Amino acid sequence: MKENNLNITQVIKVIIQVLIFGISSSLAVILGILLANFSPKLDINKPFLIKAYQSLIRQDIEEIKEEKSIKNSFLFTEDETEISKLGAEVLNDLILQIQTKQISIIKIISYTQKTESSSLKLANLVKQYLEKSLTKNYHWVIIGYSLPEDDQLNSRVEIRLD
Repeated sequence: MKENNLNITQVIKVIIQVLIFGISSSLAVILGILLANFSPKLDINKPFLIKAYQSLIRQDIEEIKEEKSIKNSFLFTEDETEISKLGAEVLNDLILQIQTKQISIIKIISYTQKTESSSLKLANLVKQYLEKSLTKNYHWVIIGYSLPEDDQLNSRVEIRLD
């Protein structure tokens, strides 16, 4: 009888441990989702955060043959008046790619919730940054589009190489 009680006690302990582990894992997942969706905006231009975001930047750049789409939150400073440090890193990689390809046209298309003229200013910021490092004369096409105000997730700059 004592052996049976010992086995039942061990089984109960294992069940309790599994329940506790399952609940804590579920809470950790829920907490992670909440933090990801509701955390305050981080200043990603701080030096200690730059390295931490490098892998995220790589995930936020979609490459489709000769096209890059880069989220505005990574490309520009918070006030959108200049290229961020992270944006500069991405554009420097792009400059190296442009210099090795046979292209003549660079299209920069900006999408923001602001006016089309504001969007056009962002596209021109990217053009000016690229132009400083590119020695060959390219034909530039610069376009700015205004998005609905509730479409913040689609704020981006597309760079197409032809």
